[in-house]
Formats: sequence, structure tokens, C-alpha cells
Amino acid sequence: MKRIICLFFLLLVGGPAAAAGIPSATNLAATGSKARSQGKAVLVFYYQEQCHFCDTARKGFLRPMLHSDSYTSRIIMRQVNIEADTPLTDFKGHETTHSQFAARLGTRVTPIVALYGPDGHRLGKPLVGLKGGTAYYGHYLDGAIDEAVQTLSAQR
Repeated sequence: MKRIICLFFLLLVGGPAAAAGIPSATNLAATGSKARSQGKAVLVFYYQEQCHFCDTARKGFLRPMLHSDSYTSRIIMRQVNIEADTPLTDFKGHETTHSQFAARLGTRVTPIVALYGPDGHRLGKPLVGLKGGTAYYGHYLDGAIDEAVQTLSAQR
């Protein structure tokens, strides 16, 4: 929780974390290969435009994580717009789009944070919505990441 509070403060005052964005998912098979070689989980942030809760999760919690070694040493982060026809290669190497990929996984509401192993298998339950509001979302997000990393470690 301390990590999230520090990152949230950094975002509020500006700095590098405020400017960078979460990379869009383009090739999850390649991302999975990179995650495998680095021993990391893949965090996929499912969102849609005009979603206030998505903006809060992205700007207040996820983007700042991209600039923290305590997160980047354990996860690779990508985002998927559930409404977009943006081309995407899924974890199995099949060509699809963001919206088709999200629909195949049953993603209908946003925001959703799902953590995957390098092969595309989910590592725990997805974090749906802005659970706990801004006061507790960081706690739930940290818990989901910790659980995913522990599950991934146990599978090796």
C-alpha cells in the first residue's frame, strides 16, 4: 500500500510518471516471450474511452507503476481498448483485434486488470472496476499483483 501512496503522490505533483503512458497491446505472444525470459507476469489493463473509472485507475495507479522498480521488476504492463479494432496478436500468436480479444475473454465492463503468465493463462481473479474506490484500490491492485507473481513462481 505504501508503494501506491508514494506513486499516487508523485502523479499529483507531476514528474516523469505523469507524462508516460501504458503501452498498447500489439503482440501479446512477444510480450509473453519477454515475460518468460525475465520471469515476470503480464498485466493487461482493459479499458474503454470515456470511462472515468478507467482514467482514475490508469492515471492514479497504473501509469506511475511504470516508473517504479518494485513493479517493473515483476510485471510487464499492456493495455487493451475493449471497443477498438486495433490489430492485436494474442498470446497464442493468432491475429485478432483489441475488441475481439476482450470479447473472447468475456470482458464487458471496465476497468479490468488481469494478470497472465507468459503463456496467456490467468494468474488469479481479475480486478474488476475501481474496487474500494481511490482509498483502497491500490491495496487490491497490490494484492492481485502479489498473488499473480506468487502463482507464477510456484509454477516454475
